[in-house]
Amino acid sequence: MGEPEEEKTLYGSVRDTPDLPCRRERRLFASPARPMGIDHITCEDFEALRGETASLESGARSLPLRVSAVQRLGRNGPQARESFSVLFHAPADARLPQRIYPVRHPALGELELFLVPLGPDAQGFRLEAIFNFI
Repeated sequence: MGEPEEEKTLYGSVRDTPDLPCRRERRLFASPARPMGIDHITCEDFEALRGETASLESGARSLPLRVSAVQRLGRNGPQARESFSVLFHAPADARLPQRIYPVRHPALGELELFLVPLGPDAQGFRLEAIFNFI
């Protein structure tokens, strides 16, 4: 007999951590048939991807977009989800304007993100997305 099946959720398989019953381990998954979606994304989802590369679609070109940093911004009320920001790095010559871009990653599927350019630094061209939940 094999291991018992893990509980399935929108985010993937979940199992309780034995020594901390209130804590959950979450495995991300998404596919074109089952995208994660902005309504369900969390700070932890991006923290798990720090250092990984997503794909940003801009016109006819696709650019690599590295998840560089994630910052927790707190809650805007007792019932609100935690707000957070994600800093991305694109190639130094990207020079993208502020707007909504499709961003793809195997763990997140495709997300439409409003990206704000912060300018270049030593690692490339910085872009930021803020997830503010009220």
